[in-house]
Amino acid sequence: MRGEGYVIQVDESLFGGHRKDNVGSLFFKDFLGLNSNLNKRNNYGDRVQGPWVFGFIDDKTRDVYMLVVNKKKTETHIPILKERVYSHSTIHTDCWRAYGRANENFKKHFTVNHSKFFIDPETQCHTQLIESV
Repeated sequence: MRGEGYVIQVDESLFGGHRKDNVGSLFFKDFLGLNSNLNKRNNYGDRVQGPWVFGFIDDKTRDVYMLVVNKKKTETHIPILKERVYSHSTIHTDCWRAYGRANENFKKHFTVNHSKFFIDPETQCHTQLIESV
């Protein structure tokens, strides 16, 4: 996918009708007291099984590549990026630690910390396009 001067936004998502990484809005059953396995570490929810979808999008052309992956790990994601994305591209990701090695394989790698902002005010890094696919 592309090359010099192109920005590739990268993200992953759990498809199962539940919160990503067990974080986010609570479910109605949590308020009713029907969930007997409440755990503050998991934001009152149970760990969820389901397919992880890993994808990336070209910032300029809007070309998208998505696939179902078995594991949400560095060993899964980085080889896919290396195979599908030109090494002179700029990569935008969130701060998930598995993307930490992306700077070893690509010309530039910027991250956005979603717990602070959606678009990094210094680097203008964001993952809004891939988040909305």
